[in-house]
Formats: sequence, C-alpha cells, structure tokens
Amino acid sequence: MLSRQTTPCVSIFLPVARGATAAAANSLHFKNALKEAESKLLPASREAGLKALAHLAKLDDSAFWGEQRAAFAAFATAEGVDYFRLGETTHALTVVADTFYTKPLVKYLQGEIRYYVLSVTKENVTLWEGGRDSLDAVVVPGMPRGLRELEEGRASHITGVVRSTGAGRSVHGGGEPDPKSDLKSLFRAVDRALLAYTHDERTPLVLATFEQHAPLFHEVSKNPQLLDEGILGDPASQTRDQLRDRALAILKPLREAAFKSFTDQYNIAVNLHRGTNYPPNIAKAAVYGRVRTLLIEDGRTLPGTVDRTTGEVLRGDAGGIDLLDDIGELVIASGGDVYVLPKSLMPTDVGVAAIYRY
Repeated sequence: MLSRQTTPCVSIFLPVARGATAAAANSLHFKNALKEAESKLLPASREAGLKALAHLAKLDDSAFWGEQRAAFAAFATAEGVDYFRLGETTHALTVVADTFYTKPLVKYLQGEIRYYVLSVTKENVTLWEGGRDSLDAVVVPGMPRGLRELEEGRASHITGVVRSTGAGRSVHGGGEPDPKSDLKSLFRAVDRALLAYTHDERTPLVLATFEQHAPLFHEVSKNPQLLDEGILGDPASQTRDQLRDRALAILKPLREAAFKSFTDQYNIAVNLHRGTNYPPNIAKAAVYGRVRTLLIEDGRTLPGTVDRTTGEVLRGDAGGIDLLDDIGELVIASGGDVYVLPKSLMPTDVGVAAIYRY
C-alpha cells in the first residue's frame, strides 16, 4: 500500500457501531469524514483528491457496513482504495496529506500474532494455526492423525525385525504391548512431520495435551519453536475459542517481555553508536534504509515531514502531517520493524528511538 502513494493521500479511521440498526449511523459518520477530507483538499491537488473521495464513497453500502467489526481504516488516492476491518475500536481521524497516515494501523497490526497449537491425544492429533481472533485447522503432510493411523502405517511396512500384534503395536519382554513406546513413536512421527512443515518459520508452537503426556513430547521433540509452557488437560474437551484464549494467555507475557527488552537493545545500540533518539538523524537514516527497529511512543506526534530524497526534516503540520508517521513509513518500506509502544516501555522520553542496522 505504501508503495502506491500519490498526492493527495486520504486516510480515514472510523469506529463502527454494531447491530441491525447501526448501518445508517455508520454511513452518516463516514459521509461526514468524507466531507471533512474534501474541506482539507488543496487547490493544486483537488481534482485528484476528489477522485480519491469517489473511490471511498463507493464503499458506502449496507453490505460494507454489515461486514465491519469494531472499526475500519481506509486509505485512498486517485488510483484506488485499500481498507482494513479492525477488531478493536479506534479514534475517529481524517487526514489528507502527501502520504498516508498509518501509525494507528501499525499499532493495531503489531497486536496481530501468529502461532500454532498442537493438540495431541492418542486418538487425535491436530495442528491449529492461530491469530488474535481465529484458530483454524491445518493439514500437515505426513503427520499421523493419531495412534491408530500410525499403527496402520507401521503394520503395512512390517519387516519382521519388530514383532507385532494384529494392530502392529510394539511389544517388549513378555510380549505385552508397550503403551509408552507406542506413544513415544507417535510423538516422534508428529514432531518429524511438523519440523518438515515449519522448518523455515519462527512461529511459536503451543502444545495442548494431557499433563502426563507433555513431558514425553518435550523429551522427543526437536522443534526449537516449541514453548515450555503448554495447555494442559484434554484438548478434545475444549472449544476452539478456549484453545485460542489459553494460547494467547501463554503468548501475551512473552510478547510483553520482548517489548520490554527494547530498552536494553536500544542502550546497547547507543553505546555502539548504532542508535539515537534525535529525529533529524533518524529521518536521514530512514531514507537510506539504515533503521532496523523504530520505536514510537503511542499518542505522541511531532510536527513536520521528511524530504524523501535528502532525509531533511521539513517543519510544519499542515494537513495533519506527523514526522513520526513519515519516518515509520520509510522504515517499513525499507524492511525495518516499527513498534508503537506505551510511554512506560519507551527507552527515551522524546517520543522516538531508533536502532540502526549498521
């Protein structure tokens, strides 16, 4: 979206009311936002701005409002429009500027989280891919769906080295089935299939299984993304929403700890002359793609914009321009990471901090 910005750029954030009778109210608030945007168009770019507003106006129908959640964000130019349905409410905001105003969207998207939940019992093995609001089953090639499927596959490849009962189960000493050995074989097969499926990812994996099975799975697993803490109990007795909520409860403190670690990372970078909180220097570094991590204080704005060629900071706040938002877009465009953090987690008191790549 950022790569397609042409002046003027219209950005609208709007909280959305829910319910059967809310569409008319939402539509009225949206029309008011469009009128506000039109009042901010400059004469030199008014024609292009009206085309952007026309793209936005086409969104306004009952089907559009029926699919909304808590809020939405829309970004339009004369060439077209992008919009996002948001699961959390936001302040109403209308900005017309040379670039999109994306800081509230960055804050929202950093709350999105991707993870896996591996639900394991003897009878059923399922991998779930989760987000903040969803948990969906994933088909993993070669992963047995339970002990029965593993045994059937093993029985069909009997070599005579391993004795087998009718179902192909492992035996020991006196010829009795060995439940622990069977379970360990299942866990190994599941772990191998998962590693092949997720080998190039850094997505956390949460194990959901009976308390007595969890230590054995950790013993055999070679997956570096498997978290120490898991969801204990019978996963089959829990709904998707319950599994998702319990997984998010495990992941939330880990993410908070990661955010808190930014202070240490920043202080180390400053000592190595690879970090600063001086906006003009950050702006120039962002233009040249040097910023690896940018931290912005939530709710903080600085008047000004960035010359996209030289990195010079240009003063002024016409049209709602925010220097921190401009810098953030530059960092995102160059492949860096941008985080909007509460003041309590910021390593500086000036509203911004940058860690350089070099």
